[in-house]
Amino acid sequence: MRNKLRTAIRGLVARAEQSAVDANGLLILEQEIREATAMQARFRGDLATLMAHAMGLRRVVQRLEDDLSTRTQQARQALDRGDEALANDLAGRIVDLEDSLRRQRDALAAQEERVRRLQDAVRKIEGRLVRLRQDHMEARDIHVVHSAQRAGARASQAVSQSLTAAEESLARIRMLQQEESDRLSALEQIDAEASGRDLDQRLETRGIIPNRTAREAAVLRRLRHTPNQTQPQTQPQTQPEGESS
Repeated sequence: MRNKLRTAIRGLVARAEQSAVDANGLLILEQEIREATAMQARFRGDLATLMAHAMGLRRVVQRLEDDLSTRTQQARQALDRGDEALANDLAGRIVDLEDSLRRQRDALAAQEERVRRLQDAVRKIEGRLVRLRQDHMEARDIHVVHSAQRAGARASQAVSQSLTAAEESLARIRMLQQEESDRLSALEQIDAEASGRDLDQRLETRGIIPNRTAREAAVLRRLRHTPNQTQPQTQPQTQPEGESS
């Protein structure tokens, strides 16, 4: 049981570590690129040191070659003059120069091979760094887009929730307003029944008593057939005295 518990704890720790790595992927990638760039700078420094050493070896080789050429020419001149002792001394010097030249050429060849390998490694690393930086920029752009999309989705969800809440509030307000309208209608109905208006309305609906429209029509008919009592009556004209009809 304890072994399983320790295994579970290690699993939880590994999961937490992996989650932390995934959540900070871009940050980790940026740091790794910085570290690789620093290592690349050190490689370039090492390469410069090797190249400088190779340049020194080339100068040594060139000096030995020049010295060997000079001693060889001097030995020939000694032989031409019949100076065997001087020619033997120069021959010994030539042998030493040839040995030194061979060793320096071997050292130069080895150094140039190391320079070539390191140059190839530096070029490959630089190419990988360039691609990695480009991929990092693309990953960062995608991360920005995804972050904007997530933010937009959260904002859309928040707006949708707010609109839903507002629609529910509006529905609640309309329901309360309808209930109030129904209550007022009920009160009007109760008041009408109490005052008798409801009975008059039902009588008008059934035609037992005339409704307002019918009464207005009756008033107009009455007015048309009734003379206007407010107009002055016409007085009969009298004839002046002395005139006969």
